[in-house]
Amino acid sequence: MLPPSIGRLKGKARKGARQNPEAQSAAAPKYTVAIKDFIPLAEWIASRQPAVAVPAAFASVNDRVIKVRSRFADDITSHGPEVDDESNERHSYFLGVLEKVREVLKPRMPAGVADPPFRQQPDEPERLANMFAALEGYEPAEFADSSSISLERPATEKAEDDVVYEAEQQTSLLDARIRWIWTNYQTGVIDVAVAAIATNAAVDLARDLIEEVLPVFRSHGVWTIAQRFYFACCMARGFDIEHVQDANGHPNPNTYDVQGDVSMVAYNVLLSVVRILGPNLPLYKDGIHWTEKFQEDRIPLYEMFSELITVARVQDYPIQDEFLRGIKGMDQTREVPFHLVFAAQVHLDIHHILRADVARAFHQMMEQITLMRDSLREQADFHKCLKFENWTPADDRVLQQGQAEDLRKLKHRHRILRSSSVLAGLMLFHFRTWLFDIGIAIANAFGSVSYAWHLYNAARREKLLPKQWDDMEIVYALLGLSSFHVGDASKDTHEYLKRFCLQMGVSVTAFVGQKQPGRKSKVASRAGPRGIKEGARVNRTFKSRYVENSARFNWTPEDLDQVISTGKWQPEESTEEGTFSMVQSDEGGKKGPRGKLPHAGRKLRAESVIESLVLTLQAETLEFSFPYLAFHRKCWQLLRDVRKRCDPLLRQKYTPAYMERETELPWVVGYIFWAAAGSVEGSTQVIDLRLLEAAAKRYEILKKPTYS
Repeated sequence: MLPPSIGRLKGKARKGARQNPEAQSAAAPKYTVAIKDFIPLAEWIASRQPAVAVPAAFASVNDRVIKVRSRFADDITSHGPEVDDESNERHSYFLGVLEKVREVLKPRMPAGVADPPFRQQPDEPERLANMFAALEGYEPAEFADSSSISLERPATEKAEDDVVYEAEQQTSLLDARIRWIWTNYQTGVIDVAVAAIATNAAVDLARDLIEEVLPVFRSHGVWTIAQRFYFACCMARGFDIEHVQDANGHPNPNTYDVQGDVSMVAYNVLLSVVRILGPNLPLYKDGIHWTEKFQEDRIPLYEMFSELITVARVQDYPIQDEFLRGIKGMDQTREVPFHLVFAAQVHLDIHHILRADVARAFHQMMEQITLMRDSLREQADFHKCLKFENWTPADDRVLQQGQAEDLRKLKHRHRILRSSSVLAGLMLFHFRTWLFDIGIAIANAFGSVSYAWHLYNAARREKLLPKQWDDMEIVYALLGLSSFHVGDASKDTHEYLKRFCLQMGVSVTAFVGQKQPGRKSKVASRAGPRGIKEGARVNRTFKSRYVENSARFNWTPEDLDQVISTGKWQPEESTEEGTFSMVQSDEGGKKGPRGKLPHAGRKLRAESVIESLVLTLQAETLEFSFPYLAFHRKCWQLLRDVRKRCDPLLRQKYTPAYMERETELPWVVGYIFWAAAGSVEGSTQVIDLRLLEAAAKRYEILKKPTYS
């Protein structure tokens, strides 16, 4: 059989070759030229007659490789590692071969490219050590014919460079701060809701920075520049340009760290997904073969996309982070925005930190939400027959909606919440905020916590309780004295009644000179009833975004700093490096961190503001997550028990009409204080502590804490 022809095929042969391209490619195998053969091959080309013209593209590529290779040793040294002598010798040999090839082929090169570019001047300013350090800016002065051109760049170009550099630096620092957040979450230092809010705020700040510099890149093509940047970073780390990708366009596994640094892994996955987006949801399929490291990154993203697209197309999903927000935009525009790549890379970074513990945020969320659901059910049963004028039917509907609707729907959202620790944390914050508001509202409507504290304080002052009530001490410390009484805490039997009346919104004159208190004789105070003041100010700032879905986006560092300054927690100087201490202050809302006014007129560093936000949110976590609804029930049950124990004596002193409805339970505390304040019988002031002593015995049973 004759060997196959290597000439131009015709007729059936050409048709067969088209149908069987593998056979054709096998007939003409590729040949790899060894480095030692570069110079002989160049000499052979230069000696050919007639003369062979060397393409300008070849000369340009050869010059760029020579230039990058020439600066490689300096680049690698600037990053820390020492240059290996043997490796340096091989590197110098290869560089010499390329320079010799250029010299041999110079006569055959087109005019204008035959002269090599200038070498780097020894007095060139040291390049800044950042992610863009590998990029080269080719100025006119770098070419042989540019001696008459001024080196001074336009002011607008300098300003653009400053903007790009500043944005890149701050984005890198934000990325590092996000990793710091989740490392501390993994060790149990930071609450998952705090980590989620701070992470999303950091991504929001990064988005603003990215959008600020996009116009600088847009005329050149953002992703064209990004890909060239990736190639430049690979070459700066010693990879040959032809080895960055294989023949099929797949990245070299050894460039994994470089791809992670420049977010190319996240971008490539997003790009592959956007190509298959349509009315039907894209599904992740097993069997995609990549190296282990690349597969490790692709799986968390691919597995989430069906869920992300589904949720993005749902109108009433309770929460939305920047990743989900970006996916929603990508689904509408079929484009991969730069800020979405950053958010996707953050998602990967969190997976890298948590590893097998990535579902921990979901389990913590479900555990706490289950407790919330049970508390709501208990609350509905606890007061189902009780009608209170301060608690309206609309409030009951909100209570029922919380236990019946949102928590039930949550069962169908498990998969995406298992995969995304940020969404799980934000979902926990969503329900935690809702329950915080309900708990404080009910406590204020019934007065349970406040009046139980007044009775507890009096019993402690009169030394009728051997031990303190831990739950009440915690709540008093968290909410602050202004939520419980006007001025200082009462210290004697006369002040018990006065402080109680002021808290009830009743003037103290209502009882003065009367033989017995009565509802018709009360005189309303101008201040009205006082209740628990809304606390956790910094946490509640995010309510409009993650609960009501009506807040603005695009925070700035100055906006967040202003929010932080409204809190009552301030950082305290620590004598130990790496430790933080927060102190509570009643000056919240007036002063900023460290007792200073907010940083008006001064540009703040984004990563520093995120750190302050984390510390402040974490300091408020106990106050924000305390089970006020359960504590209200405990306090109200306590008042029920006190009334039951004191009922015979109350009837004796104030007649059976002292209380007609259960909603009047707080007045029992007033009667106890009235008796303790004393009355004048003849010329003698008679103080009766029997009711207070009987009430104190009910407090002794409060040993099991509500909060754990």
